[in-house]
Amino acid sequence: MLFRSKLRPFIFQRGLYQVAIDSVLILLAYYVAMLLRFEGRIPRQDLELFFTIIPILLVIKLSVLILMGAYRHLWSHFGIATLLVYAKSIAISSALGVMMATFFFRFSGFSRAVFLLDALLLLALMVGTRISLRVFRAKIGRAHV
Repeated sequence: MLFRSKLRPFIFQRGLYQVAIDSVLILLAYYVAMLLRFEGRIPRQDLELFFTIIPILLVIKLSVLILMGAYRHLWSHFGIATLLVYAKSIAISSALGVMMATFFFRFSGFSRAVFLLDALLLLALMVGTRISLRVFRAKIGRAHV
């Protein structure tokens, strides 16, 4: 019980659950971008590139989100300022991802469309999760009144 009472504030106040959720969203956005680009059938060589680049993208995108202050905002207080932080973070991290793909792999085999779709999908997914939680909390709050 003592362990649980100490761990819960750390996890929820420090944003570790947000980082975990965002990690899944980053993976999902890039994979769906590839599915859209290749019309549902990802070629084997592109799937191999996915597994090669995704750890690099995870580190880059999460690092930029942390450095830009994305985890300082509460989900229940999501607004335009927070949206701009996410948009800037995703734009910067996507550009860095393209640079890393160019530096490490000479951008050989990568699709520019996948990186663009990934950025758009990731922004939509991240904003959608934040707004849906805000709406959910508002509905729950009214139900208890």
